[in-house]
Amino acid sequence: MRLLFLLSQDIESSAGAGRYFPMAKELAQRGHQVVLLGLHPDFRSLSRRIVYKEGVKIWYVAPMHISKTSTRKIYYPLYLQITVVARATLGLISAALKSPADLIYVCKPHPMNGLAGFIASRIKRIPLIVDCDDYEARNNRFRTCLEQWVVEKFERWLLTKANYITVHSIVLKTRLIGDGIDPTRMVYLPHGIDYSRFKIGNPREVEHLRDILDLEGKRVIAYIGSFSLVSHALDVLLKAFEKVRTEMPSAVLLLVGRGEDYDWLEQQIKSMNIEPFVRLCGWVSPDKVALYYRLAQVSVDPVYDNEAARYSLSLKIFDSWACGVPLITTDVGDRRRILGEPPAGLIIPPCDPEALATAILVLLRNQEYASLLAERGQQRAKTFCWSHLVKSIEEIACEVGRCQDE
Repeated sequence: MRLLFLLSQDIESSAGAGRYFPMAKELAQRGHQVVLLGLHPDFRSLSRRIVYKEGVKIWYVAPMHISKTSTRKIYYPLYLQITVVARATLGLISAALKSPADLIYVCKPHPMNGLAGFIASRIKRIPLIVDCDDYEARNNRFRTCLEQWVVEKFERWLLTKANYITVHSIVLKTRLIGDGIDPTRMVYLPHGIDYSRFKIGNPREVEHLRDILDLEGKRVIAYIGSFSLVSHALDVLLKAFEKVRTEMPSAVLLLVGRGEDYDWLEQQIKSMNIEPFVRLCGWVSPDKVALYYRLAQVSVDPVYDNEAARYSLSLKIFDSWACGVPLITTDVGDRRRILGEPPAGLIIPPCDPEALATAILVLLRNQEYASLLAERGQQRAKTFCWSHLVKSIEEIACEVGRCQDE
C-alpha cells in the first residue's frame, strides 16, 4: 500500500522524531511505500529537499510557520506568518497531488497539512486519516483570540471529514466524542518507542559528555523536552530543585530542549542564584537524546493541570523507559493509565513543588527503589513498540479499502 504522511513540521521536531517518522519507518519495513511530506524551520539552508531515510521518502516542500534556533522557537510577525502559512499550504497541496498514494495520513489537524490532506484525498478519491496527539487549539501559543478560534474551528471541521481518526490518549478521545465526533471512526493509537533511536554505539560518548558538563560525582535530574509554559510546569520544577539542593548539594538539574520560554527560563535560573547547579543545554538532535538520559539518575515530567497538558501525553515517559531512567510524572490526563499497575514511575499531584522535590529525593536516595521503577519502565515499554502499534494503521487501511470497494 502507498501511504502519504503530511506533516506541518520536520522529522527532527519532537512529534516528528518521537511519533511520525518511527511510524512511517515501521510501515516501510512492513513492505508499504511511504512518502512523508513536511515543512522545515530552516528551509533555505537545506542542501537537499528530498531525502531517503530507512525506507521512507522525506520531501520538505516549504518553510514551517516558525523558525528555530538551538535554544528558541521564533514566531514570525503576524503579517509575514500569513504569507508563510499560505506558501506552506500550497506547497503541501501541490506535493500531495504529485505523490502516488492509496491513503493520506494527516499528522496533527493543523490548517496547513490538514487542508492539503483534505483537498488531495478528495481529488484522488482516497481515504483520509487524521492523527490527534494533542488538542491543538489549547496546546499551542496564539497571539490573538481570532487565531485560536480559526485553529479550533478548523480542527473540528477536519475531524468531521476524516474517514478515521487516530487518538493518542483516552482523555482526548473522550473530549472529541463530547464535541460530537463519531466514536466509531476513532482508533486509540498511543505513543510508541523506536528503540533504534536510543542505541548508543560508543559508551565513551556518555563519559565524554559527562566530563564536558562537569557532572562527575553529581546526582543528575533531567528534564528533556519543550521549554514552553503553555503546559510544561518549568516554574514548579525550578522551585522543587531549589528545595532538593538544600538537602542534597550534589544535585544538578540538566535541562535539554528549546522553546519560546527559553529566555524566561534562563532569567529565572539567574534570579534564583542556581546557575552553578543547572546545565542549560539547548536543543540536541534526536539521535543524541539517549546520551543525555544516560547521564541522569532521575527523569521528570512536570505539567500543569490544564487543557493543554490534560489532552497531551509526554514523550518523556516513553523516552525515559527506553533509556532505563526512573521517571517522575504528574497525575494529569492519561499519565496514570499509561504507567500501568504497579506504576512504572512515581506519580505526583500537579503544581506541587514540595511533592516533586520529595519524589526526586526519594529516587536519588533509594537506589533499590529507583532501579525497581526503571525495571518496571523497561518492561512496560515493551507494550508500546511501534512494530505492534502500526498494525492499527494497517487495519484501518484495510477497513477503509473494503468500504470503498463496496
